[in-house]
Amino acid sequence: MMTSDAQAGGERPYWFVEAAYSAYGAMFDQTERFVRDGVWYVSADTPKRYESLVKSMQPGDHIAIKAAPTRKNDPRLPRGYRGKPAYFMRIEAVGVVIENLGDGQRIKVDWARVDPPRDWYFYTNQDIVWKVESDQGTLPWAADALIRFTFNDEKQDIDRFLAAWDVGGWDQMVERARQYLESGLVDELEIKYKREIGHKLASVLRDIRSGAHITDELARYLRSTLTGKRGSLVDWRDVDDFYKWLMAHRGDGLTALRDLWPPMRGNANGFQVLAKHLEPHMRRASRTNLISVLLMGIDPEEFPPYRASAFNWAYDQTGSGRPEAGLSEADEYEYALGFLDHFIAEAAQRGLHLPNRLYVQSALWLIQNAPELVPPYNGRDNGGQANLDNLARDNGGQASLADLANELFLTADFLQEVNALLEEKGQVIFQGPPGTGKTYVAR
Repeated sequence: MMTSDAQAGGERPYWFVEAAYSAYGAMFDQTERFVRDGVWYVSADTPKRYESLVKSMQPGDHIAIKAAPTRKNDPRLPRGYRGKPAYFMRIEAVGVVIENLGDGQRIKVDWARVDPPRDWYFYTNQDIVWKVESDQGTLPWAADALIRFTFNDEKQDIDRFLAAWDVGGWDQMVERARQYLESGLVDELEIKYKREIGHKLASVLRDIRSGAHITDELARYLRSTLTGKRGSLVDWRDVDDFYKWLMAHRGDGLTALRDLWPPMRGNANGFQVLAKHLEPHMRRASRTNLISVLLMGIDPEEFPPYRASAFNWAYDQTGSGRPEAGLSEADEYEYALGFLDHFIAEAAQRGLHLPNRLYVQSALWLIQNAPELVPPYNGRDNGGQANLDNLARDNGGQASLADLANELFLTADFLQEVNALLEEKGQVIFQGPPGTGKTYVAR
């Protein structure tokens, strides 16, 4: 196997690249094709941020094809790690860059298959292109060890990594957030509708600031906004309890909402005042959740929705510690906002830019509640490659319902019905025994 001492041009970076691309909700491994043809390239829909990295690859640079699955109950890891997902990275091929075609997508490589593939633990990356430099990065010693493992055939010092690593901590959470952000699902499933709700709540805020009273129409509009066609920022029963209180206490409701939404009066205790009003009518977790959603009327990116159970899960996963017992509802929410800011900082240290608190909250919600939406750790499925390639070529990358029905062994009429329901209701539920393809069809 080649050695890192042969790296051309002095202290050049080493490149770790993916060879699996998604199509129609599945991942397809291109490693054999790349090795056979002496090439590597990114797909046309790869995020533009990788273009400059590909262009910076130079002839003589060392490069490796990586896969990043996960496994549980790994016999190489201590008993305390059993049952937990452990990050590892599989090195499937190594090579030297021969030519960069300069388009930000394609390079020519002299590849050598790693047979059998070698597994590297803990210090991993889910990016399509990962630039690794010796003795640099968030863990310089780990970067250097990875380079020697990959290109010098050295063994990994597992004990050293076990002593330094926090499995289930910040590293894994940030990487999972990265997957969802790059998939587009955070924007598609979470950000858009939350911004819409924030916009509608802002209109209520404007009415209250202009001196409006709590009219029947305003209260109904507020209730419908909080309930929402898209679902569950606030449980409908909690919305109903809030609506009943607001209709029965319109004067207190108007004052409390004005104080909640600064800078009408600049009352820093507006959150707690409204919580106190709602205490006889709603559970603590319910009223804290509801008030956090009302605050989206100021700015959902600054004040994202809060649920105690979801945030407690995130605190536990990252080892951050839950808030102290006895905090007020307002202080509990402030603690959550501080955690989101901390997440942004931790992500930045690991090369992931999170624009604001709403993106963090949304990514965490998907990680916790919808892990099946993104194949975790780039799982591969080589079935149907030729058919999907033909579909994409014949339809400019887009398949019709008839094409999709043929691929899924379903009728076009059934898919048309599903499509109509999605447009009308915004959701459908697939029901059936495990292993019958519900998730695959949904994707």
